[in-house]
Amino acid sequence: MDFVASGLNPQLFEFGTALTPEEAVRATFLATKRQITEVPKAVIYFGEEAQAFVLPLCAAWRIQLDSPIRVRGIGTRSERDVAELYVRRSPNCVSRSIEFFTPREPLKTAYWILVPRDTTLTVDSLFNVRDSVALQLNAPLALQQVEIVR
Repeated sequence: MDFVASGLNPQLFEFGTALTPEEAVRATFLATKRQITEVPKAVIYFGEEAQAFVLPLCAAWRIQLDSPIRVRGIGTRSERDVAELYVRRSPNCVSRSIEFFTPREPLKTAYWILVPRDTTLTVDSLFNVRDSVALQLNAPLALQQVEIVR
């Protein structure tokens, strides 16, 4: 099978849909009072447990701001200035709350993904270099939640 279809229960979404780019822009402007300089881009990232990429429906929106803002990492409490935010529903894509994120680590141009040769997951199949591939990504692999510092 080359294609897998999966349905969504509409009762899971309080607003009937996942976060739209228009909602992401509105939430960002209200929180930052900054202009958005580019059309938002949907970004697929690793889930919180870093075990698998999230469903496309749960993508975050990459928002470019016209000038940097100060953010504080939730949990780390470290502050920094950023001109790019990632916006999504949190703690999951069926939640009411819209939250802001930044890359958890510096962006790389490519990530190595291990692809097992077979499903027995032996040491040989997991760590065989011939079964690995470099993926070109234009987004962070994982996101960390931040709050806007006023």
